[in-house]
Amino acid sequence: MNQQRKPSQTIDIDDILKEGFSFHRKGLIARAKSTYEEIIKINPNHANALFLLGVVHAQKNNHQQAIDCIGKAIACQPDNAYFHFVLGNSLKEMGTFDQAISHYDQAIALNPDYAEAYLQRGTVLHELNRFELEIWNYDQAIALNLPHTSGRIDAHFKRGSAMKELKRWREALVSYDQAINLNPHHAEALCNRGNILNELKQLEEAVASYNKTIELEPSYAEPYYNRGVALAGLNRMDEAIASYDQAIALKPDYMGAHYNKSLALLVKGELAAGWELYEWRWRNENNGPKQRDFSQPLWLGKEPLRGKTILLHNDQGLGDAIHFSRYARHVAA
Repeated sequence: MNQQRKPSQTIDIDDILKEGFSFHRKGLIARAKSTYEEIIKINPNHANALFLLGVVHAQKNNHQQAIDCIGKAIACQPDNAYFHFVLGNSLKEMGTFDQAISHYDQAIALNPDYAEAYLQRGTVLHELNRFELEIWNYDQAIALNLPHTSGRIDAHFKRGSAMKELKRWREALVSYDQAINLNPHHAEALCNRGNILNELKQLEEAVASYNKTIELEPSYAEPYYNRGVALAGLNRMDEAIASYDQAIALKPDYMGAHYNKSLALLVKGELAAGWELYEWRWRNENNGPKQRDFSQPLWLGKEPLRGKTILLHNDQGLGDAIHFSRYARHVAA
């Protein structure tokens, strides 16, 4: 806590601001906050103190308070590009994306070479599914040579993800490769690279990419699952099943791993285990079949049907219904 300044002391606001900023840089956030607040009591329109108090609030995830403080700072200094940029970041955290873009726009209008503002504007455009414009912003950020390696990695990685959304697989692959060249230990980029190679049917390379991901993040379930998909595509079913099992061990409720394991078992002819596991299809909330709600119990082939009536119905496509209709007579028997 700051010592109370004596009335007789000459107050130099610049010196107090330097003191507060020194606290801030040392991580003494509470002392920095009280120092900035002291300045604002003396001069409610001190733009830098208002801005830095907003930064303190943002660091503490109090983004609404940050927005209020930085907004007041901008009212005092409307032509400060950095103020607009930081306000955009807090608005992004609050999910007010259109307002965030507006302030990134203003930051770039004031400083057309503001690479970080292009990067963050691209990030917000991704949330709005405006992928073409998102990519253009990353291209601008990359062309302006983002000052920190982490920013350059982020731009290439996010560009790859936007390309993936547009199914521009080869361009996505180039971006992920550039991110990996800058950081060979970027596990998420390696995993996404494997996914793109899967889409391109370059399955051996996809498996290699997933293996590298697993070396870096052995407790991450997704690359085991994705590797299983690639191995199944190569008809290496035993390896695929083993990879699905590793994903399930890490994430027991991993619907995709259970379901794809069932398909691999069925391909291998292990019908009893495969059909039992195939029941996981009902848990796919996104693209799976919708389970119909009957008051009668589901029959899974264990109870005898003599003297009973059973309703057979399709749960997926017409092709599957035609294919499996041949087995209806076995149920009747």
